[in-house]
Amino acid sequence: MAKYRYVTTQDVPVTMTFTAYELRRICEVLHREVENKGPERFFARTLHATLTETLTEVGTSMQLESKFIANHIIRHLADGMNDAQEKAHAVED
Repeated sequence: MAKYRYVTTQDVPVTMTFTAYELRRICEVLHREVENKGPERFFARTLHATLTETLTEVGTSMQLESKFIANHIIRHLADGMNDAQEKAHAVED
């Protein structure tokens, strides 16, 4: 299970638990937001970076699964975001 924790001094602490595949699906939704130049595309990029960083940390802590997560899921998500940005730029031209 991947875990995401968000805490600031002025906000209520939030903890969410997802599987690596659930985080992958969320990131794929974020890819579409960027690709379609949605109103939240800048937030989508930031959240995508945070979630992929979380997956990387999870992979490091779970040494047995870390190579699979690093080699497949993280690379897939990075490629997906890059493709989404290229498609969004193609729409501008």
